[in-house]
Formats: sequence, structure tokens, C-alpha cells
Amino acid sequence: MQPWRTGCRRCPRPAWSTERDLYLSPETTERLRTYADGHNTNKNYRSQRGIFERWCDDMGRVARPCTTATYVEYVALMIAREASPNTIATHMSAIRTWMPDDKKPGTMVARRLLNDYRKDWRKRNRVKKAPPITAEMSRAMVDTCDRRHPIGLRDRFVLLVGRKALNRRIELADLLIEDLEVDDGGVAEWVAYSKTDQAARGEETWVPADSDNPLYDLVQATRDCLHSLGVRS
Repeated sequence: MQPWRTGCRRCPRPAWSTERDLYLSPETTERLRTYADGHNTNKNYRSQRGIFERWCDDMGRVARPCTTATYVEYVALMIAREASPNTIATHMSAIRTWMPDDKKPGTMVARRLLNDYRKDWRKRNRVKKAPPITAEMSRAMVDTCDRRHPIGLRDRFVLLVGRKALNRRIELADLLIEDLEVDDGGVAEWVAYSKTDQAARGEETWVPADSDNPLYDLVQATRDCLHSLGVRS
């Protein structure tokens, strides 16, 4: 059994608790360790705090606990160096959570600087979206797929179904055979996890058949792809 540390040294032990209430089971402790080891957040935070600490040393400032002025000055420095707003926000979080609970720097001025910078950043770094793939473009790409080979059949399926279902590339790459159901009317696609579904609740998308030409028919493309893998549908 491992003691559970709340991180608050001033918090008194509840009068109603027992000794057992302060401990985690070995299974839960291992799960927490595995979860933490599988993410880069702690590693990134250590790196960002180290950068901040070295900057404070160079500037003759105290890194921990730092004053609000030091915090704001560091944010202004990152803005002057034209770091991305998301990078600055991550550094701000890493630094502030590193401070003792009762000595955290104020965030109002730093966030105001970041918000103003974010607006300017968007104007200067506006990403032009690629034009949508038209039906003609899609068919031209399908024409290049070698239907004599499983890879060509897979690419044809991806082009036809992925375009209609508006899938991201990672969603198509993660699809399993059991995630697909096909009949004459269309294809049902189950996406277990996506960028907009961080909780992995999963979502099914129904893509209706839309072509009388077997070459561009997404139902036929799905069946041909599955058949090439030895799956009858």
C-alpha cells in the first residue's frame, strides 16, 4: 500500500478518516505510474521549468517562487522571440503549477499579453486551407489505383469512403475490419477515437451509396477491399 500525497502540507487529516483512507492499493499505484509514464506532460514540464530556471539565473531573478513581475517578464520575452501562442501557454502553465500553492504569480497581465499576441499571431500566420477535393478530382485519383493489387483496392476504398465520411487520415489508418459494415445501400463506419472525441466514446457514420458506376461506387470499393483481405461481406 502506498500513501496518497495530496500535495497540501497544511491540509489537516479529516477527523473521520482511518489509516486505510490515506493509502492506495498496489494496483491503483501501478496504474497511476503506467499512466504517467505513457505521457510526455511531466517530461515537457521539467524541460520548460529548467529553461525558465536558467533564464532566471542569468537575469539575477529568483525562479521559485517567482514574482508576478518575473512571470510577466518571461512571457514578454517569449513573445519577443516569436514563440507560438500555444508554446507560451504551455510554459506559463508549467511554471505556475511549479510554484508553492500560496506563492503563485498573478496571471492577469501575462494572459492579457498572450491574448493580444495570439490575435496578432493569427493575422500573421493565417493558414490557407487547401481547396476541397471535387468529385472529378476524386475519380481521377481512383483511376490511378491498381485494382489488381490489394494496395490499390485499399487506396480506392480510402479515397471513396474517406472522402464521403470526411475522415481524418489517422481515423482511416486506425480502422479495423470489424469497424465496417456494408450492404447495398451504403457503408457504416465506426470510428472508435478521433481528435474531436478525446474520451473515445466512438461514433458511427453512415455513408450512402452514390454511384451507378462500379469503379466509383463506395459500396463496391469497400467490398473489393474486404474481399482482398479474405473477408466476405
